[in-house]
Amino acid sequence: LMAVSYNTLYVADVKADYATNTAAVTMKAFDSRQSEAHELQDFAMSQLPAMPQAIDVNPLNGDLFVCSDKEGLVYQYSATGTLKATYNVGIHPFGVAFK
Repeated sequence: LMAVSYNTLYVADVKADYATNTAAVTMKAFDSRQSEAHELQDFAMSQLPAMPQAIDVNPLNGDLFVCSDKEGLVYQYSATGTLKATYNVGIHPFGVAFK
């Protein structure tokens, strides 16, 4: 899964096992102004969604939203990867729209 905000590319690497409904998840952010992929930061592993399905970036403030299918939650992170909030939205959240 990927999302772009200005010069930052957010990548969620999800290795899912649908037989057990589990996934190994890592998230990174890369600065596109670097000549090579340069990792900005790691997201706290204890604060990652269990089964991410979509990621979106708020164009107004750069906050990253990650939808989790397993829990029916949407996780809100700052642009630097700090968890700000979680929202219980029900089953199968597959995207976030910004107004």
